[in-house]
Amino acid sequence: MFPHPLGVLVLLDVRRERYTKRNQFKENLNHGGDLIGLVDKNFTKIRSLSGRRNAYTLNLVIKALRNYIIKNPTAKIVWEQFFELLVFDALIGGTDRHYNNWGILERADDFEFIRLAPAFDNGVSLLWKIDEYAPKFQRDLLIKHFIKKPESMFKKSDSGKYDLYEVLEALYSIPELKDSGIAKKIFKRLDTVKIGLLKTTILKNIPQSHDFRSEEKELLIVCHYVIIRLDLLKQQLLKINKLYK
Repeated sequence: MFPHPLGVLVLLDVRRERYTKRNQFKENLNHGGDLIGLVDKNFTKIRSLSGRRNAYTLNLVIKALRNYIIKNPTAKIVWEQFFELLVFDALIGGTDRHYNNWGILERADDFEFIRLAPAFDNGVSLLWKIDEYAPKFQRDLLIKHFIKKPESMFKKSDSGKYDLYEVLEALYSIPELKDSGIAKKIFKRLDTVKIGLLKTTILKNIPQSHDFRSEEKELLIVCHYVIIRLDLLKQQLLKINKLYK
């Protein structure tokens, strides 16, 4: 049904089901919105999309994760995994990590914690409106304002939203993370990324199509965009590490 044979894979739902013959278990996906609803009943009562997004603060997400971990002590690794997820968004310029675009996986038979769900639904990223964004990005290469401007989905408690770099520092300031050393670990991993390999990976793995505005000339702009984001991300991780080492 998709124009390109590779298609698109998006995890929308995970059913509770057991393969008894092989003793294999399917997984439950607890969406972020469901976890938030357990600590804020008013959140679930909000019917409009705009209303829920206005109520979607970083502090509320932190509260929801704390509540889950209290009930599931083996899930403490979620803090580092969630931080890594937001690092990934900062790298690709992903601005759509709303309450149903992340979640926690559990075993279906006994609700045993598995891990934070792998990043899914990452389409709003990588200069996705390339006709509109590419000219702004190219005009702004020196001051990098365009790259720093995109906001995350996480609202501040007072007003406004965190940008994709600010939210990392705000999340890392909580007691569960500031002594973890995960910022330093991620920086070391990112520091080994070879720019040439990064370009090759993007050009090789993203289907090139005129219809999708993903021919080589567009993908080279995306490569440059990611390279600059990578540099800014590493600077932010160094800053965080100095603040909380």
